[in-house]
Order: sequence, then C-alpha cells, then structure tokens
Amino acid sequence: MNEFVAHPFQPIETDLALTDDIFVKSHLIPKAKTYLPQHVHTFSHVSVIAAGSVRLWEDDTDRGLFKAPATVTIRANLPHTFLTLEDNTVILCIHNVSRTGDIEVARENNLVEG
Repeated sequence: MNEFVAHPFQPIETDLALTDDIFVKSHLIPKAKTYLPQHVHTFSHVSVIAAGSVRLWEDDTDRGLFKAPATVTIRANLPHTFLTLEDNTVILCIHNVSRTGDIEVARENNLVEG
C-alpha cells in the first residue's frame, strides 16, 4: 500500500457553484509534489484538471498523468489521491448532489504527516 505524505502547503478549497443539483469545488494547489487528501465517494464524479498537471491513484492503482486541460472520472467507492506535478495546479471536482443535496462521502482517505 502506498503511503501518501501531506505537503506543508495544502490546497486552497473554494465552493464555486451549486446550480441544477451540480456542485463545483475548486482546489488551488500552490506547490508541486503535493498530495491531495481525498475521499471515497458514494457516487462517481468528474474532476477537471483546469491548470497544471497531476498523477492520479485509485485504490493504489496508478491511473496515470493528466495535464490541463483534462477531465477524469473518479469512480465511486474507490479511494482516490492526486499528486500535483506543477505549481499552481487547479482541480475542479464536479458532483451531482440531487440525491441528498450534499456530496456523499463514504470515508476519508487521510494522508500521513511528514
């Protein structure tokens, strides 16, 4: 199992919009080599790499490199973790919240402090 270590400069998260049951959360990650503390979601969602580039893991499987502009489907019930490869990377997570009015998080995918 991979051990993902938290970067001292964590993402700046902003809730951008909630309209027509679509919720958009922005993550601005100031520094390259930052692992994002992600979650396991009950339902699949789309992440947009709007600036910069990332490597993505799902359930310890390397899904590869994604360079902006790019979209990737984050599958339900799998822990997912991003590693930024460039400074000032921006990831937009887009969720359908029509089922409960909120983003359904099954569990946290915590990072190791280091």
